[in-house]
Order: sequence, then structure tokens, then C-alpha cells
Amino acid sequence: MKKSKIELITESFEKMDVGMLDILLSNDFTYEDTTKEIFLEKINNIFETFKEKGDIKLESHRGYCKSKNCTNAGCTGYSFIGSHSRNFLDMIFLQDADDVKDMFQCNEFRIYKKSIKKGEYINLDIKNDEKANFEPSIDFLIQRQNCQLALEEIHAQSNTILDIDTILEWMEKHHNLFNSLTIFDNNYTFLSEFYSTYASLQDLNDFLKLDYISKKAFKEFQQIDVNIEMEVLKWLIKYQAKGLALTLFLYKEAFDPFQKQSEYLMIDNLKIATTIIVDIAKFKFQFDKYYWPMLQKYNTFSEKESNQYVKEDSKMVDYISDLTFHIKKRGIL
Repeated sequence: MKKSKIELITESFEKMDVGMLDILLSNDFTYEDTTKEIFLEKINNIFETFKEKGDIKLESHRGYCKSKNCTNAGCTGYSFIGSHSRNFLDMIFLQDADDVKDMFQCNEFRIYKKSIKKGEYINLDIKNDEKANFEPSIDFLIQRQNCQLALEEIHAQSNTILDIDTILEWMEKHHNLFNSLTIFDNNYTFLSEFYSTYASLQDLNDFLKLDYISKKAFKEFQQIDVNIEMEVLKWLIKYQAKGLALTLFLYKEAFDPFQKQSEYLMIDNLKIATTIIVDIAKFKFQFDKYYWPMLQKYNTFSEKESNQYVKEDSKMVDYISDLTFHIKKRGIL
């Protein structure tokens, strides 16, 4: 029996066959409010993401949009789930006779068979300026081009391990461009990528401002006896503010200064020399190793009190993770 158009499209998703989708989808329709070309480019990127996670095919499970407010409420479609990762892409198919006139990603999709196991949601991520009806202004086109050129400039060195001077020079050159953008520009191509890259390097630079004090703190740590708890407590309290300022210093996930590591770590597809963060990382590792266990040991708040402070947005929330507060409250120092 000859397969219907919808069956062939579904099968193409299951096989992650973007070439077959190109044949099946019409050039006359828009999909997810964008052109067929851009839609297939995004779908292909998602297929590659599935494959990187070890998926060799996608399972298709019928379902519907359960939202009460969406214009697609009640419309049917499929949840495409990775055979290995269980990550998923939920799509609503709008049909006319035997053809699929449109497709939309659904954020409130419910599979009819509720027992199906699902992993992480994969976003199609179509930007505002990629939509078929977008009409850019001259100012927008200039701004987008500037962002594109700035990205090309930094990514031209993607095979080079960047030092801090190179990073700061690029940031200084494009400082005004970054300040002309807002977080809402993340919905536009090149603007969002430039904003993200600049912000990531800015975060790194903010951490680097703690390089000198981190080196000093780590040197002092090496001179104390970690078996004498009072010495450790005094060190933690002395450097508490600096240590907590590094709470979002997440490079330890890719870099451990106490183990043999690569010459670089990756930040937004850029290779950053690990030498520029090694002293901060050494301090941060030791601070975390002792601070949080000590906080747990000397905490003067019950779990109920902590939860209540958070729920009520009380000023006491600031003291939940304040070791100095709890130590003084106990009269130890």
C-alpha cells in the first residue's frame, strides 16, 4: 500500500533524513514561520545533535498540544525521541488533505502513550530575523553586519590558543557594539551569538580581576595545617568574600589545576589558555573543598528556617551561606 505524505515525512524524521524532507516539503509553504530552506537547516542541526548523543534513529510517538492558550491547542503531531539519548523534539503537523502545510515546535506536547520515557527537550531555535515576514531596518542590518564581522574576527583565531591580551584587545574594540545590545537581542542571528560570546569573555575577565588575591590566598593556604580546624576556619573567613565571588567560576568542569590538563579550555568555541586561570582555580578548588563542609557543620539555621527565609524572601536569606555569620553566632571567633 502506498504511504501517505504524512507517513513519509514522519519516516524521514525517524531516519533523520533531511534530504528526503527537502523533497517532501513544499517550497510554497513556510514552516515554523520561516522558509523551507532555513527550517531544514535548523532540523539538520537538530539531527546532528541527536547523532552526537549516540542516536541512530528517532522514535515517533503521536500526541497533541495540551495548551489551553496556544493557537495550536488540540492539534496533533509527533514527539521524536532519540533511540539512545531519549532527548526529544515535539512537532505539531498542520495537515490539509494528504499534505503537511505547516509544522510547529510544541512546548506543551503530550504523548497519547504516557509511559514513554523522555530525556532533554531540544529547541528548534528560529530567530526573529529568520522568519519569513521579517522586515529589517537599515539600522538593524548595519548592527547585524557589525556583529557578524566581530565574530568572524575572533573566530578567525579559533585554532589559536588565546591569551588574555588578545581577548581584552577584542573586547575593547567591540565594547560600544556590545553596550548597544540588550538581552532581548538574543532573538536575532549574529546579535545573539556576538552577545553571548562577548558576555562569556566578560565573565572570564571579571574573574581574572581576582587573580592577585587568589594567588595570595592559595599561598597562605599552603602554609596552614589543614588538620587544625581553627586555622582552616580563619583562612575561610578571611577569604570568604572572594571565594563566594567565584561561585559561578565553573571552569573546574573542564580544568583541574591539580591534574594534567590540556593547554586550553573552551569558551564559546574559543580556545582559552588555561594558564590565565590556574591561580584562581587553585584557590577556588581549596575554598570549595573546605567552605561548604564547614558551613554545613556550623550552620545555625534549621532546614525549616532556611526554607522559610527563602519562601518569604527574608533578609536572612543572605546569611544562609554566610560561614562568618554562623561562626560568630556560635561565639567561636
